[in-house]
Amino acid sequence: MVLVFRDQTEERKAEKALKEAEQRYRIVADFTYDWEYWEGPEGNLIYISPSCHRVTGYSPEEFVARPD
Repeated sequence: MVLVFRDQTEERKAEKALKEAEQRYRIVADFTYDWEYWEGPEGNLIYISPSCHRVTGYSPEEFVARPD
């Protein structure tokens, strides 16, 4: 029997830091007066702030459903 152990401490720290940073940026984007949106590497919409409704009259869900 062979056991292989891998220390994942650094990976978990990095993952936690990334999640915390995303949460901070999302809070800022959710409460900003301006319309914020985030695109993925392929150009897909990852996030649309609630203020897009104030700016355009369309909800974030409408933009996700029909990005064009």
